[in-house]
Amino acid sequence: MNLAFIATGFIAHNHAQEIVKMPDVKIVGVVDVNEEVGRAFAEQYGSKYYPTVEDLFANEKVDMVNICLPTNLHKEYVIKCANLGAHVLCEKPFTFKTEDCLEMEEACKKAGVRFMIAQVLRFWPEYIKCKEIIDSGELGEIELVNLARMSAFPRWSKFYDTPSMSGGGVYDMHLHDVDFACHLFGDVKKVYAIGYKNDRGAWNNVVSNLTFKNGVSACITAGEEMSDNYPFCMNLRCLGTKGTVEFNYVAGKLLRSEPVTTLKKYMNGAEEEEDIAIPEGNGYYNENRYFIDCVENDKPFDVVPIWDSTRSIGVIEAIVRSLETGEIIELD
Repeated sequence: MNLAFIATGFIAHNHAQEIVKMPDVKIVGVVDVNEEVGRAFAEQYGSKYYPTVEDLFANEKVDMVNICLPTNLHKEYVIKCANLGAHVLCEKPFTFKTEDCLEMEEACKKAGVRFMIAQVLRFWPEYIKCKEIIDSGELGEIELVNLARMSAFPRWSKFYDTPSMSGGGVYDMHLHDVDFACHLFGDVKKVYAIGYKNDRGAWNNVVSNLTFKNGVSACITAGEEMSDNYPFCMNLRCLGTKGTVEFNYVAGKLLRSEPVTTLKKYMNGAEEEEDIAIPEGNGYYNENRYFIDCVENDKPFDVVPIWDSTRSIGVIEAIVRSLETGEIIELD
């Protein structure tokens, strides 16, 4: 599989560091508007730099692209790369509007290429284990789930500081946990959200209450504008009638230290909590391996079908409407 990167920022490195471990995949080219950054990335991963997508495809046989551009450019480049004949793995957020999601999906279908959104939590070993426990029924009837993701503001790129590019924390961070909650419990019935909108128009600190059609309630928190020395952390806690599972991950300021991770189960009637072994693996490796295997073997993307990623954007749109209006938003 010949693979190319479109944009070479922070998240692209997370993908590339895992892809180079795969003997059946070769990174043949990278595209970035910043030549210095693009060339450094290409050199690090044994590839070649190109200033434009057109130059890349004119000089390399590209089977697949990994699109790591700012969100406002996803639609343009997904459609462009699809029309050039490459299968597309695109970073989250999908885009800002469900109608754009549908247009991108249709363009990929018309071009005859495969298309997936990189919702990495669905491939993160600890989140996979939590889903297995919840789905097994051992926690009993689910009463409430809490998910959270917090970080000091990442100031290394204007992308995060420009809502028209990133959508703010509600798209950049909150989407992770909203999507995973939908992965757990399906369609959302209604949402209510409160938060803080900064002077650049970004909803970077948000708390959303989701009620799912199956009756489960979720409280989901995102903070992308925490105090400067606040550590990056994420957690999931799911309370059932028979027990609770809880995952906690703390990785220092802006992911700059080794994480401290715990995964525990608390069952009614048990004297002690149960430490669950942290599963091996890496979410970025898993999602890229999954995408490549599905493409090579013509298998459906059952873990993250494109309609599911579109649904998650619809929920985020409803959350934004609730933030703006102060109202409970009912979904179809």
